[in-house]
Amino acid sequence: MAITALDILNSVAYRRGESGNPDNASESAKRLRFLNEAYRRLNQAGLFWFHEKTSSLKTEDYQEIVTLPSDYRDSIEIRVDGIVRYPMQSGQAFDYYQYPPLAFSYKNDYDNKYYYIFGNELHLIPFPDSSPSPISVLTLTSSGITATCTTATEHGLSNNEYVVISGAVESAYNGTFKIKAISTTQFTYTLLSSTTSPANGTITATKNNIIIRYYFYPAALTSTSDTVVIPDQYTESLVAYVWSRLAHLDGERGTAEDGFNEFNEIIGEIKKENMRKNVWGKGANPADNHYTTR
Repeated sequence: MAITALDILNSVAYRRGESGNPDNASESAKRLRFLNEAYRRLNQAGLFWFHEKTSSLKTEDYQEIVTLPSDYRDSIEIRVDGIVRYPMQSGQAFDYYQYPPLAFSYKNDYDNKYYYIFGNELHLIPFPDSSPSPISVLTLTSSGITATCTTATEHGLSNNEYVVISGAVESAYNGTFKIKAISTTQFTYTLLSSTTSPANGTITATKNNIIIRYYFYPAALTSTSDTVVIPDQYTESLVAYVWSRLAHLDGERGTAEDGFNEFNEIIGEIKKENMRKNVWGKGANPADNHYTTR
């Protein structure tokens, strides 16, 4: 899935018997706008496997609210400290749990762990009473894009957990990373780019103990160099849509109808593949029966 907007627009041009996406800025901008329109319609057609993402966040002491990622669309799974949180409708949280402001009344209700979404906020029921503490880093080195972190004390981290590295003078070391634990005081992670070794500064590693698997909204295409998040075998859907929009402007209504039909047929194929992968129900509140109702 490394196809760019220009790749798609070139395919549109070839269908029209042109040598490539036009150099004219106005015409190119129009076609990019039509491509974004097709992209939105594709996204509106469903929650698809190629729009899944994993993100990590950190709890704060006695705070029920965590800000969701800006591209969040719908939940697949949320875990806090490795434990699954079950989804709850916000209306039920307000009605049954009187949440907020009586969060403290349910703080120790450990048999029931839920969450609900309100706007761009994730609400945890019960709310966590602790926040991961920073771990002091003894040394931080790299070979190529593999960083090796050695902690001053046992880190208590496991494979595939996420940590925030901060304090390194060399900025490439800093950020949120998935780790591979190789001993009780050492783990590795992958850098986005190589950098000097060893790292300097007062460095810490802090566990992100909230893991969110979710469907995301792809970013709008603002440039022809932007990557389109769709499997390569389905990009003809976007080509067909843009081609149809241009044909409609040219008064070629029959051609336009053919292209729109092709777009819808490919969307149908995507939906079938989505069902085959058994992801169609992940955002449908699968835990309706896991919490008590009145």
